[in-house]
Amino acid sequence: MITEDDVLESGDMVAAAILLAGRAIAYQLKYLGNGDASTPMGAIEAYGKLIGEKLDVLNNVLETGLDK
Repeated sequence: MITEDDVLESGDMVAAAILLAGRAIAYQLKYLGNGDASTPMGAIEAYGKLIGEKLDVLNNVLETGLDK
């Protein structure tokens, strides 16, 4: 496996730039969440969970009716 040191020592500036950009993106991905807060889930997972919860509520209303 090629390491970060291998890329940086090779002098290949394109490979080094891609590697460093990838590391920066990976580092910042942890901040995707509500209000740019650091959360254990990413924005997509958190949004999916919220949609699932709201669909459960909608399903309950459709099954039991609006009287409850």
